[in-house]
Amino acid sequence: MLQSRLIMSLDPGTVVGNIGVRNFSFRRLRPVLIPLALVFAAATTLYCILWMIDARQPSSLPPVELGYNSHYLPSEQLVTAVFAGSPAEQAGMRVGDRIVAIDGHPLENAGYQASVSRQHQPGDSVRLTILRPGEPAPIFINGVFRRRIMLAKEAGFVAHFAGEIRNSFPVPFVIVGLAVLFLRLEEPYVWLLALLFASWSAAPSVTNGFENLEPEGLRRFALAYSAIFSGLLGPLSYFSLRCFRFGRLSNAAFHG
Repeated sequence: MLQSRLIMSLDPGTVVGNIGVRNFSFRRLRPVLIPLALVFAAATTLYCILWMIDARQPSSLPPVELGYNSHYLPSEQLVTAVFAGSPAEQAGMRVGDRIVAIDGHPLENAGYQASVSRQHQPGDSVRLTILRPGEPAPIFINGVFRRRIMLAKEAGFVAHFAGEIRNSFPVPFVIVGLAVLFLRLEEPYVWLLALLFASWSAAPSVTNGFENLEPEGLRRFALAYSAIFSGLLGPLSYFSLRCFRFGRLSNAAFHG
């Protein structure tokens, strides 16, 4: 019995309950909590928006395209798909064509095609040298670059839908965390839950490091938010698990 009491007295959750912190609330601090929660909600929502903008920016693809997919083979690009209505289709490109030169220059490596595309703007033209099965001589086609797009009909509906879900990762955490916070603003453990959800929203890696964000102040804010809350994910997860173990966080979040 003595050993059992000693173990209980050393348990942080039991100690918290015994000294009366279990029923502690921020009710007296409500005038301060409301503006604090609004600032937290604004910062978290802004970060969520900036993260989704960055996630939708292509990381390594050139800004222009002709509208086809290809696979690199030694010294050539094998065309595997031509998108309907694209400049490539209008120029006469077909699946199975092998691109061996761009503007008269042989393909040097797997990244040569993308490197050439990055040097062009929408509306620029390019001349492709193609070897087509059944044709004895090379074929020359001229295409006009367009701004890169990703349509469901090009990427496939399932792939496009999955990408949209992936690129909206923080949204559920932000919605749930802020909703619970404003419903139970005076509960300390609800603040812990909201901070934990904010940390989860900041946990995924950033596609482009927010490098394309303007003005510079937005980029610095996004990087600072990501660094702070991703760094807090471990400690907040630990304390949250402790609270769930003793039923405090679940009671604070789901019971009126």
